[in-house]
Amino acid sequence: MNTIYKTVINEIGDLAGDMIDGNLIILYKTNAPAELAEISVMHEAEFKKAEIEAGDILEIGNQQFEILAVGNVVNKNIENLGHCSLKFNGEKEVELPGDINLEQKEIPEIKIGLEIKIYKK
Repeated sequence: MNTIYKTVINEIGDLAGDMIDGNLIILYKTNAPAELAEISVMHEAEFKKAEIEAGDILEIGNQQFEILAVGNVVNKNIENLGHCSLKFNGEKEVELPGDINLEQKEIPEIKIGLEIKIYKK
């Protein structure tokens, strides 16, 4: 598989665990505003080589999830703000334009230093 996106978690907001418990990870670059940082998982993207699309594979640690739907501003927001909402809900249509919907499986433990990658099949 061809890696199109790679990042490393470097900070976890105080309230991010509550979001994760609700099958949601909100990603932002490290410089997110304070009110967003407290609910977010912050990172510094290493690279993005192609557009993220339904059918791609998201990997967190060693756990893989199929991407089922991608909102129409996801790729722009990731490039500009490092932002998207990862929703592990099994839905094939996004609710919001910044959402990435994924398979509904258990999310691995989110910790500093963990890699997040996206692959083309």
